[in-house]
Amino acid sequence: MTRSTGRRLIPPVAMAVFVLAAAGGLVALRVEAGGPLPDLAAPGRDPLPVAYLRAFVAGHPEDQAMRLRLGREQLALGKFADVEQTLAPLLAPGPTQREAARLSLEVALAAWRARPAGTAERAGAEARALARLDLVAGHGPTVDGLTRAAAAARELGRPDLAARAAERAAGLDRERCAVW
Repeated sequence: MTRSTGRRLIPPVAMAVFVLAAAGGLVALRVEAGGPLPDLAAPGRDPLPVAYLRAFVAGHPEDQAMRLRLGREQLALGKFADVEQTLAPLLAPGPTQREAARLSLEVALAAWRARPAGTAERAGAEARALARLDLVAGHGPTVDGLTRAAAAARELGRPDLAARAAERAAGLDRERCAVW
């Protein structure tokens, strides 16, 4: 039997050091990857459509449908101030005023709910919500709009406004007045 004496490519000590360094690196990567990931957007919401809509509305400020859609997306992300700014041009008399007023009421209610009770911020949010409520109930009232206004008034603790809106809705549609 002949035994060949070959030279090793990597000495055993160097191989052991390399294996330990690689294992240590993998462990460090695994520990880092196991930590909490930062949220870039609200769960279930993708920020890319909002960025696209914002860019589109900036380039086409006259497109009211896209402006409404941007407002809905911003509301879903909880960006109340951005929604108000987006909807401001649509609250003037026009074909989308009714839908913009409803969305603006939703924004005002969401902002009111988000504020702690008994604070000046909540009182200001309530005043804005009541102003939006008057806008929804006053301009081109529909049964659905008045029903939503009545529900919002009850939520705000204003049964007088709720009753007035419900009475106006019942006057518009006497057949369904049992709903209110």
